[in-house]
Amino acid sequence: MHSNVVAVLKKINFDIDWLVGQCYDGAGNIRGKYSGLATHIQKSCKKAVYIWCNAHRMNLVMNSVTSCCKEVKNTLGLLEELYTFMNGHKRNHVFFQTQNDSQGRARQLKRVCITRWNSTEAAIDTVLCRYREVLDALYCLSQPSGNSDSETVTMATGLHTRLKDIRVIICMHMLKIVYHVIGPASRQLQAISIDLASATALLDDCKKRFEETRLHADSVWDKLYKESVEFAVKHGVSEEFPEERRRKKKTTH
Repeated sequence: MHSNVVAVLKKINFDIDWLVGQCYDGAGNIRGKYSGLATHIQKSCKKAVYIWCNAHRMNLVMNSVTSCCKEVKNTLGLLEELYTFMNGHKRNHVFFQTQNDSQGRARQLKRVCITRWNSTEAAIDTVLCRYREVLDALYCLSQPSGNSDSETVTMATGLHTRLKDIRVIICMHMLKIVYHVIGPASRQLQAISIDLASATALLDDCKKRFEETRLHADSVWDKLYKESVEFAVKHGVSEEFPEERRRKKKTTH
């Protein structure tokens, strides 16, 4: 398939000799040494140097960083489960009904995509903005009735309980700080007019802002925790950390 790319470019009168660079993600079918798209293009144009997409590289770095934290992974997994659960027409209709009295237009839950931070950023923002409505919808769906099947009741009850966890609220506010830094940069890195120098400057600026955050970690945490507790109290969520259940070790005879 990739071997026909050069032929197609020539067919549409694209002068491939003017091509001096190509930038994609790092998938195998793109950067493959023998049959990757970049390799096929370089066979016809040696000057078309291949580099990884900087936005994609930043997404991979942030994904690796967040994967180191169990609580953040649990939060992102919970939001993805919430999106999947509400994706059904009847369940989504209940969520939209709970937003009737809310200010502004009704919002749709967004899918969590670990390789596209714009998607995850929107998912966090929507849940925080419509947190009360999400809880109300889950509560309605968790009530046994003629319109709710047993699977819906069970899943809604579990999601309602897990979402009312102060650790989840803290993680969402923490991720919001991260997205405030990398969100605008990621969008600019995907712009048509971006060049390598501008991309480098954007990434350096992100690094500098994260270093400043780490330098003032105590004050940042105090502010983050205070905002999370205020958010929890406002929505009737306990600010106490739930006790971890200790697994009993099996005794071998």
